[in-house]
Amino acid sequence: SEVSAAIPDGEPQLVVEGEWAALHEQLRRGELTNYIVAEMPEPWRGFLAAQEVVSSASVPILVQGQFWGHIDFDNCHEARLYDAAEIGILQTAAEIIAGAIERQAKDEELLHLEQARTRSAAKLAQQLERLNSELQQRDRLLSVVAQVTKDLLEAEDVEASILSAFRVIGEVADMSRVMLIFERQDPVSRRPQHCIIQEWTAAGVDDHHAVGLAVLDNEDFQVLIQPMYRGESVWRVIDEFPPRTRSHFERLAIQSSGVVPIFLEGRYFGCVAFDDCLRPRQWSQQEIDVLAAAAESIGAALHRKQLVDRFVEERIRAEQERSQQLERLNAE
Repeated sequence: SEVSAAIPDGEPQLVVEGEWAALHEQLRRGELTNYIVAEMPEPWRGFLAAQEVVSSASVPILVQGQFWGHIDFDNCHEARLYDAAEIGILQTAAEIIAGAIERQAKDEELLHLEQARTRSAAKLAQQLERLNSELQQRDRLLSVVAQVTKDLLEAEDVEASILSAFRVIGEVADMSRVMLIFERQDPVSRRPQHCIIQEWTAAGVDDHHAVGLAVLDNEDFQVLIQPMYRGESVWRVIDEFPPRTRSHFERLAIQSSGVVPIFLEGRYFGCVAFDDCLRPRQWSQQEIDVLAAAAESIGAALHRKQLVDRFVEERIRAEQERSQQLERLNAE
């Protein structure tokens, strides 16, 4: 005799049709088959006789009430039907197999759930580590910006203080360049331009003067300038710029760039720009917020300088007028 297990549904080895289909459907309903081969119709009889099987029984395997497959008990020596006691044993064997399959399925499900939980925990840990790193960087930047703002508001030489602020911010924020850029009209063509008036660069990084880009025509940078006119900052990687702008940035090896507009007394002055030449940097919102605050402190310092220069000019003019009046009085 021999025992064989059928392949579960979804992985058939034979096409089930005709009498095969009828027997298969019987098993799917949870009913066993018990027969003598010589009494079976074709193609069963010929198929089993070729394997020297003279009688056989098939017991369905049900896993959680669903048909999974079946186990066959073939007798190659005696043509007989299995009695009730034997059938009970065969059904018990099928139930044991079904239980083992169910346990295996549950074990696999638990394993998959544990693996998914482990992956989720690892992913959560990575996210928490990234967020913690970003928060620490934000705190470092906030501390630096607070000190820079204080220094700018107290400095007598605002221009020197701005350049010093650029260096400190650039180093802490891991920048390649930090620049102060203002808008003007070209003296000859009267076309609007943006000019680099102060620039800090990290070691090994070219500045704009080195590649002949200290003066930038507005037409080539509209993707940045139009949002700044509306008071919006722009933070992009190089692939997000149009070809005309990208070609200029490629000459400076820029991978990512951010610009924050500066307004003095409600009028657009220019911007503070930040370049990363090492990688296509995806700016976090924390970085953007702090760097924008740094740019605003630069704007405040420039406004203070403007007010101071205006005050000094007015005092000089007033002294000149007073001196002229005294001269006239003395002449009379």
